[in-house]
Amino acid sequence: MFTRRQRLALTFFLIALCTASVAPAFAQSSITPPASTPTAAAPAAKPEPISKKPPSNKLTDANGRVVILSSSTPESKEDDAINHQMAYSFGVVTETNCQTITDKYTNDLIPVAQHAKFPKNQAKYLEIAHEAIGACQATQGRYIEAEQNLHQALTEAEIWPGKDDSKYADLWIALSTVQLKEEHWKDAEASATQAVTIRQGRIDDYNKVLPKVTGETADNIRKAIQGEQRWRCTAFSNLAYASFREGNLEQAAKLTEQAYQEGVAAKARPQNLQDIEYFGAHLADLTNNSAEAAKWAARADTTPQPPASSTPDK
Repeated sequence: MFTRRQRLALTFFLIALCTASVAPAFAQSSITPPASTPTAAAPAAKPEPISKKPPSNKLTDANGRVVILSSSTPESKEDDAINHQMAYSFGVVTETNCQTITDKYTNDLIPVAQHAKFPKNQAKYLEIAHEAIGACQATQGRYIEAEQNLHQALTEAEIWPGKDDSKYADLWIALSTVQLKEEHWKDAEASATQAVTIRQGRIDDYNKVLPKVTGETADNIRKAIQGEQRWRCTAFSNLAYASFREGNLEQAAKLTEQAYQEGVAAKARPQNLQDIEYFGAHLADLTNNSAEAAKWAARADTTPQPPASSTPDK
């Protein structure tokens, strides 16, 4: 029999197990590989205005005269204007009430974004709005609406920040998690698979650069690879649970192993690895696989234990 702690651990796949943040809008960011790897783009900004002070595109010369930077384009001016307008609309972003957040994005940001003249600016702010609204709806259990908004965010993310960006992969993981909540197993598998593929592509890009750099740059790239592996761990966890719920226990066991390997490579927290170990042990028990049971038991023995709980396990 499994303890209460172990039974609870079987739900590990419904949250971003291997990552430090579960909200898509505040997903972990990573560094960008050097310019020699164009497919690994920089992570997107958090979905709120950065500052109340509009970015300046002006410099002053030696005589005190204002000089407009040549890099200032109509597109960048529009981007600055929208960001500046939203900064004043939202003020200091401390609001935690999901309905208030949803209303703000729906009434203030989306109409402005829809009237943007430049496709990338329009896509950028529509993506930010739909991602944030979808994340809030997911926390409220409004999964059908959350799925719709995340699909819309993905459509916009193809334009900005692009399919190779970490944000695009984050959205697929968020969508997969919502689809698991809806018990749409096939859809969840398809979404998680997209995330796995994109993350692997980013890892491949980092690995192409790694032999060419040294020192702090190399260390930063290794950390970035670990960040990608943590998200792959989460995606494989979602895939494992979907297979489990479909009754494909053999496939679920293989995917759980992949989630564990990614978690180890990413140096995931011991608590996260323990949850995977519990689930792997549960699958071994269901399939009467003594070899698998022994493997997971051995891993559990070597994984550091969390501090003892103040309440007894039931």
